[in-house]
Amino acid sequence: MSGQVTRAKAKALAKHSTFFEEMVVNSYPEYSNRPSQYFIELLPGDFRGLVGDAECDGWALVVRPVKTGRRESYATVEPFYFPPKFLNLLVRRLTNEVTNGRRHRFVKVYVEITGKPQATVEPH
Repeated sequence: MSGQVTRAKAKALAKHSTFFEEMVVNSYPEYSNRPSQYFIELLPGDFRGLVGDAECDGWALVVRPVKTGRRESYATVEPFYFPPKFLNLLVRRLTNEVTNGRRHRFVKVYVEITGKPQATVEPH
């Protein structure tokens, strides 16, 4: 988690990580078809979004799925591409299902598709 860690952010991120894990496991029952590694990262800073017609403050997430030819080697990885239907459902769940008491919610979701090398798998 980047930026200042708060209970609200940690709780919301934990719930979203659970959603993501469930969706991957349910959509890819065969282990070998799943991404080799996948996680959600919270971006630092505040973002603006909409709830209905009203603006709200929010956070942004990055979804990072990667695939490697050999599960034991992460020296090089390729991006794992989720199909649009999966991404649409994931974004809907991530942006609609969790808020804290002040209507602060996740309002943007980005997908990281950079391989390694150029990028590292873990956020820095």
